[in-house]
Amino acid sequence: MSGAETCVDVVARENVEVLIRKMRADDLAGAVRVLAQWNMAPIAPSPQVPFPERETINVENGFVAQCNAGIVGVASYLVHTPQLAETASHAVDPRYRGMGIGHR
Repeated sequence: MSGAETCVDVVARENVEVLIRKMRADDLAGAVRVLAQWNMAPIAPSPQVPFPERETINVENGFVAQCNAGIVGVASYLVHTPQLAETASHAVDPRYRGMGIGHR
């Protein structure tokens, strides 16, 4: 993994590489899993929540942190205009907090 740094895999308790990279469509399930731990997962409109804050993740505007345990972090943004964007999500699996993943 080029561009990777090492952190401790909290499950295996061993040093593993963490790679920050652009999100791909096959990363969505892992990204939603991480976001759900922080009550930030996108949801579809429903009678209970007719206007959710976020319905989907735009893969083109997302990044993930990946190690051998899978997706352990996610960051994404919304583009409003060519000059204006907004952070849509920025979350790290709680088991991997304190390792500098969200800072990178």
